[in-house]
Amino acid sequence: ALVDAALAAGRPGQAWTVARQGVVRVAADAVRRPGRARHGTIRALADALAGDPRTRGRFVADHPVAGRAGAPVAAALIAPRERIAIELDTWHHFFDPDGYRHDRAQDARLARAGHLVLRFTPEDVDARLPSTIDQLALALACRRAARTTP
Repeated sequence: ALVDAALAAGRPGQAWTVARQGVVRVAADAVRRPGRARHGTIRALADALAGDPRTRGRFVADHPVAGRAGAPVAAALIAPRERIAIELDTWHHFFDPDGYRHDRAQDARLARAGHLVLRFTPEDVDARLPSTIDQLALALACRRAARTTP
C-alpha cells in the first residue's frame, strides 16, 4: 500500500527506494510499474552528460573494455580516456542474489581493467540528476588530475 501510495503521488523513485531499503517487502517476481525502461534511463543520463560542458564528449554507451582474460567487458556508459564505468542498478539488482553476484563480478572485471565503477539507481537519474552529473564531473576531474600527477 505504501508503494502504491508513492506511485499514485507521482513519485516512483521514492516508492522503489522505500522497497530497496527494506521498509516494505516486494516480491522477487514483482514488476516495476510502467515508466521509463532501463535503456531509457541510461539514454537520459547520456543525454544529460552530453549537455554538460564538464562531461560533454567523455562518455559513450556500451563501449567494450578489454578485460584481463581477453574477453571484452561492457558497462552502461564508459569514459574510455578516464577509465570510468557507469552502471545502472534497477530494483531487481537488490532482490536477486544471482544478479547481485553477477554485478559484483562485473565490477571486479572492470576494476582489474583499471576502471573506476560508479553505480547509480534510476532514482539518481530521475530525481537527482544535477547531483548525479556533479558526481560524475568530479570523478572525471579526479581521474584527470591523477593522470597528470607525477
